[in-house]
Amino acid sequence: MIGTFNSWKGQGYEMKKDRQLGVWSLELSLPEGRYEYGFLVDGQRVIPDPRALIHQDDGFGNRNSVLILRNKNGEKV
Repeated sequence: MIGTFNSWKGQGYEMKKDRQLGVWSLELSLPEGRYEYGFLVDGQRVIPDPRALIHQDDGFGNRNSVLILRNKNGEKV
């Protein structure tokens, strides 16, 4: 996974597949804010998250997924 949270560098942010559930995941601890991201496939292609609710044009003809983290009643959401 690459994005604004890691300067678009995938090393150290590899997702792991849960074979039992059939899903890929990566757990991060991020501060409140707005993050653009995408999935780096085979070290070459970047694809947006198909389940993301928000997308942003990247200015280069592609789309990034957007994640917004904020506090709600003093708790992270």
